[in-house]
Amino acid sequence: MFSPYPNVVLHDDITKHPDHPTSNYTMHPMMAVLLDVLAVKYSSWVFKCNAIKTTGAEVEGRTPVTIMGFLVMDKGDVVGTVGLDTRYHATRGSERCYKIYNQRLSRARERGSSTLTTSIKHAIKTIETFFTPPPIREQLGAIYYSGRENLDSSYRVASMRVRDYAEDLNPHIQEYININKDQFLQWLSPDNAKLAVAAFEAKGKAQEMETLREKAKDMLTVLIEGDKYTVLHNGNMCVFAQDDLLPEMRQRIGMLKLVEPGSVLPDVGTRVKANAFLIVAPDNFSSEVQP
Repeated sequence: MFSPYPNVVLHDDITKHPDHPTSNYTMHPMMAVLLDVLAVKYSSWVFKCNAIKTTGAEVEGRTPVTIMGFLVMDKGDVVGTVGLDTRYHATRGSERCYKIYNQRLSRARERGSSTLTTSIKHAIKTIETFFTPPPIREQLGAIYYSGRENLDSSYRVASMRVRDYAEDLNPHIQEYININKDQFLQWLSPDNAKLAVAAFEAKGKAQEMETLREKAKDMLTVLIEGDKYTVLHNGNMCVFAQDDLLPEMRQRIGMLKLVEPGSVLPDVGTRVKANAFLIVAPDNFSSEVQP
């Protein structure tokens, strides 16, 4: 028997899927000392051992298993966990310590979410303080904390629903505004009407840019070197003299020469560099039949 106390038991996950005979389990000395106090003093609690570690070589075909931690249950609820960890001390070096955790303890700490201690007295005091029912003031504080979380969560859900409905309605609202544009502008204040006009213009500009971007794969890439115009289209490369360019090509390149590199003109193209352009191909242009 790994423990003499009836309220110290193996966790269900271990008993359902045993890798070792129960008789092969032993309690780590630090856990044993702690449970010698807790199991007797808090006989209504159940200590479910869930952290194990295989230790040593096989003895008579069995591998020893050491209990390294447990859950503390009170009236069927988990009130906290206790385990063993290793921490580093500036003078003593690495040392084995108790690791104690539950939500009350986590909220009370300014740093970290659990307590690490080598002291059996400190471990017992921490468990007695945070694993037993909290005082009424703390209970009220926890209720307030949970209530605020509920309110925040409900607000986030409601806000998401508003956003979802707005996204569904927005296309229909925009369609109505576009159809009744003059009436909509008259309904707005002068300042907001200016804002709406700017918004209409910005949307129109965006639509023009989107249309041009969709045409990019069929556009002509043009590099000018002196009087030589090298054109790439659909993987085919052609070389033209300026006089041999189609009128639409000459016009579009001329328009783009008037703007700064990086600029984009709707239905025309973009000036990439001083002598490099991406232009919309004329309807009658085909690189396959050009010289």
